[in-house]
Amino acid sequence: MNSVNKKVSSPRHLRRAVVVMTALLGACGSVDEGQGGAVEAPSGAIEQEALTGVTLGIVAGNIRTADPELLPLSTHADQIYCEFNQLGAQWVRIDANQMDTGTPVYMSIVQKAHANNIKVDVVVPARYCGSDTNQAEIDAYTTAYVSQLNALANSLFTGTAKADAYEIGDEPNVQDTGCPDGVSRYRVSPNAFAWLLRRVWEWKTANNRTEIIISGGMRNTYLTEPYWTPFFNSKAFVLANGSKHRPFDYFGIHPFNPNHLDVQCINTGSSACFGTWKANITSGLKNVATRVNTATGKTDSKLFATAFGLQLAEPVISPAIASCGANNCVLNQQQMAAGMDAAANALVGSGVTPFGLWYKYRDDSVERFGLRGEWNGNAYVAKTQVWNKYRNLAGGSANTDPDVCWDLGYKYSALTFDTKDARRTTVTYEWFLDHYKAECAPGERVVGLSRSSANGWARTALCYTDPATAPRYEHPVQGVPPTGCQSRSILGGDNRGTTASGDWDSGYAKVECGLDEYVAGVAQSPDNFFAGVLCCPAAGTTRNSCTPRVFATQDNRETTDFGNWDTAGTKGQCGTDRFVAGVSRDANGDPHALLCCTQ
Repeated sequence: MNSVNKKVSSPRHLRRAVVVMTALLGACGSVDEGQGGAVEAPSGAIEQEALTGVTLGIVAGNIRTADPELLPLSTHADQIYCEFNQLGAQWVRIDANQMDTGTPVYMSIVQKAHANNIKVDVVVPARYCGSDTNQAEIDAYTTAYVSQLNALANSLFTGTAKADAYEIGDEPNVQDTGCPDGVSRYRVSPNAFAWLLRRVWEWKTANNRTEIIISGGMRNTYLTEPYWTPFFNSKAFVLANGSKHRPFDYFGIHPFNPNHLDVQCINTGSSACFGTWKANITSGLKNVATRVNTATGKTDSKLFATAFGLQLAEPVISPAIASCGANNCVLNQQQMAAGMDAAANALVGSGVTPFGLWYKYRDDSVERFGLRGEWNGNAYVAKTQVWNKYRNLAGGSANTDPDVCWDLGYKYSALTFDTKDARRTTVTYEWFLDHYKAECAPGERVVGLSRSSANGWARTALCYTDPATAPRYEHPVQGVPPTGCQSRSILGGDNRGTTASGDWDSGYAKVECGLDEYVAGVAQSPDNFFAGVLCCPAAGTTRNSCTPRVFATQDNRETTDFGNWDTAGTKGQCGTDRFVAGVSRDANGDPHALLCCTQ
């Protein structure tokens, strides 16, 4: 292993006390790859194949900045998205404009979804309280809505937090009393909703937006209900030259179709009650697509089922169960899993519905559609049979334990090294002789570095590990001396194991590990000149989407999960799915930026 000697000059800064912080956070446990079998299948049973032709996702439910003990997506995205990956979910649906959910939370939720290869459907709520025949009122409403959508797309859901799809409204054909006058009316009247879709589509095309536009999901596929005809007859579907057009990428639908559930059968406790219901959903989806084609002059319209599902009945006196009515109700998990299977396969059978989102991830105090139950004071208990049925249908992991992602395992360690070594292992010996070193333990990697606000020098390195990725970061390789790991000095200028990442911090000296390496440690001289890094081989890790994070004057962090781990410094920090591949240094010898790369 290389070592670097540098003459130690008199200190250029006053020393500061060292405070080392470590903490454990709840985390995503290891998840095995591959498809799983049916839950509690009898010995020798044939494993269920994943759906073909339909991609599944999940409606998130509560994303708000709530009590962390209630485990909302705002504070436990890592665990939840880990679980979504285990389930095989490829989409998550969230609601915009929640008053108690701020911009940083929204951005983090989307960024972490993307880091886990999960796409995000953002529902932009819509409510119209005016006349359905007054075009001036409709125009004023649609103009305001598009202005709001434009602000969301350009100020909030942007960059790495860009939405993959915008869902325009939610169940506009439902009647409620949400307007100021308290009068019951459609959430958005049919003609106004058609014009809303047209104005949104004009916004998309005029601004070359790439987000998918989904018409807000109509509830049920019952075309005989009075909403459908005035909606499809709207002049919003006709251009000035008389030709028809389709002002959305996908027609949103919520195929609950409760009127065709065999409630009498369900109340017997049988799980063989969903054949007629499945057939009705299948034909209903086909009929809706045909109606969309007729209204828009197309032949290839597709639907996006942005919510579908069944819910458990509420217990009257536990464990007694109320009998079900026509409210998408079932009595037990076996029925719920059977209904999920029927509904998901109805999407496949329709041939026109390539996406479906199960409604929803967790139960709440009103509805029990979740893959997990309501908060019981300690946890959201998984509905194991339903949870595993979804995992089978979505082609998720072979791991059948719903709680593997919630086992303790994520760990951050903050190592302050501006006055002495702060090393979590010494097997690499003196890899930077006569210098102060911060070094992560085997299984960990550097994900952050801070710089003293008062003096500019490096203060604290942040190490991170989780059970799923720890095997990639096995440093140090044992041996005398250890093979594989090597130090790289920046004292003489650029020292890069690769230049494939380009000039990622122009004008600043850069020390960078090779393509198959990661930063396991950082070093500075006793007079606080940033000196170099320890590069170690990363098993199975390749670089993707590298991004510089300049933190010379203010924090630049991809996640704030570990809180303010250095109150006396500005911090650069990579996300939990990333690693530090390099560090740059300014002319004063102080750290300037990190290079964060995706594993």
